[in-house]
Amino acid sequence: MIALPLLSTGCKKPDKSAVAGTGGSTSVTLYPQHHSIAKNLTVCTVYVKYNTQTAPSDRVYDDSAVGFTAGGMIAVTFSGLQNGNYYFFGYGTDTTITPITTPIVGGEAFTISQQGQSLTSPLAISEDYSDPSRPTVK
Repeated sequence: MIALPLLSTGCKKPDKSAVAGTGGSTSVTLYPQHHSIAKNLTVCTVYVKYNTQTAPSDRVYDDSAVGFTAGGMIAVTFSGLQNGNYYFFGYGTDTTITPITTPIVGGEAFTISQQGQSLTSPLAISEDYSDPSRPTVK
């Protein structure tokens, strides 16, 4: 009789308790700021990638929202989010930069660990002369 080592390759169900995305009850409102100032921003779109804390190398995100003016600042809100990891990426313009077509960009990792919250955070963005292309949403 030949004895073979027994390998434990049992199946484990994935932990679905922290799968980021829509379908939850938490909202995140981001306030894009260029060098800690929000008043010169004319437009800013914020993109979100679910289940990660880093920017996607292919620049393809899961969703996006266009900022609206709230109290003299641009605000972008994502509602109905579940617990999990998110990466938010802002892409906009600032009236004080010449040429005005120079994008200002920046990202932030975010983790939601409790439902039913309304979270807010600044989103730091800065000039990006290396790649003026806008991210996309799948």
